[in-house]
Amino acid sequence: MNNELISRQQADRAVNQLLSVIIGRKQAIASNHLANYIPERLEFCLKLITQEMENDIKLGDPDIVGAALSRSQRKLSSVQSLKVLSFLINEVDWS
Repeated sequence: MNNELISRQQADRAVNQLLSVIIGRKQAIASNHLANYIPERLEFCLKLITQEMENDIKLGDPDIVGAALSRSQRKLSSVQSLKVLSFLINEVDWS
């Protein structure tokens, strides 16, 4: 990597890209309207993941529910990590 500093735009883009990989195409598209508002997008995605978990529980098939809940919990944990990075990005003086 070169010695250039990372810009705010690059940092935000990196968070958005990681979020898209974590949550998947469907939820990434559903939250795309908040792409310029990272903290709000992360909160929205947490709600989407929680709704996904609730829907999986309603299905009731024990074989499917266990795997689905495990997947959703990994997503929740990963999005929480992105929230931490987002807070750090907001703390930086980008001027």
